[in-house]
Amino acid sequence: MLAQSVEPAYPDERAWSVARRLATTVLETVGGEASTARSVLLNAITDRRLTRATNPIGLLIRGVVGDQKGADRYLLTGGVASTRIERPIDHPMAGTYNTSIGLPPGLHNGLLEALRGRRTISEAWLREREISSRALEIARNEVEAETSNAQTRTPFSDKLAADDPAGYKARLERILVELELPAILQVERTLAHPMLLGMCSARLEAELQHEVGRSL
Repeated sequence: MLAQSVEPAYPDERAWSVARRLATTVLETVGGEASTARSVLLNAITDRRLTRATNPIGLLIRGVVGDQKGADRYLLTGGVASTRIERPIDHPMAGTYNTSIGLPPGLHNGLLEALRGRRTISEAWLREREISSRALEIARNEVEAETSNAQTRTPFSDKLAADDPAGYKARLERILVELELPAILQVERTLAHPMLLGMCSARLEAELQHEVGRSL
């Protein structure tokens, strides 16, 4: 029913596949306790953010199963009073969390990762996750502070990027093509992915250091 609200022809087989995936994740989360898993999953499915979402199933999967790293599981962080899902000790009431912007930890980290990866954050994305403009501003300030305070670990790469942007990008793309990725990662081979960009940048830095060393 949730999927059919925006996609009337949503196939039953696909719905059952999603249901099994969600149930498996929740059962693992609560240590195999069926009644607790049922309560947690019901709480996630009835979350009001899903009823307003343009892609409720995608939002539900992200909020329960998480992203490719298993993070951003914000529909599980609230839970219900009877669940064993941990809550911050300093903030025992539902809806309050011990994060700098008051969001559930998974959602908080997901927002920071989106900002660090310079991904487009639309009004719809924020609205579906009930993230206020104030929370977004605080998160942006956090990421900017990280950037300004971080000491670069890739001085040679940074210099190449400033002196020859096209050459810098070309070398990163060449490294990306040659990069050996474990099949288990199941990620798209693109520099837009923060992890892959970091791996390529680290290899490029090593190459440049080697080249500079040979020229001395």
